[in-house]
Amino acid sequence: MTAFAGDFQEGIVVATEGELPEYRLPREAGTSAFAIKAVVDYVYTGKFTQPTCSTTEEASVALEDLLSLLELSNIWDVPELKEQAVKAIVELRLVRVETCEAVLERAEACQAADLAQVCRETKAQNNWT
Repeated sequence: MTAFAGDFQEGIVVATEGELPEYRLPREAGTSAFAIKAVVDYVYTGKFTQPTCSTTEEASVALEDLLSLLELSNIWDVPELKEQAVKAIVELRLVRVETCEAVLERAEACQAADLAQVCRETKAQNNWT
């Protein structure tokens, strides 16, 4: 796993001798506490705990958290966790008429081809315009 790697600004570690390194969060996105905790837990344990939702409100929160995780795991290059985020979005059936376009846009931005394909197929199957 090559977490926190790359030549991107987000991959640059800021630290002087004797200090702990500082990993920066993306500036443009409001990264959720769920996403940060999920990445840290995954890096240390190799495990991801999928959120649960039983109401529409919980589903909205879960979707936003998982999309935030998708973005953060993409930026910090944690592809296994990115796949888990996609899997959770699909398994929880969070691609709905009111969320499809936003999910598709963020999936494409994160190069999550599987999730983008699910959005396109769901949109076509349900005749959503």
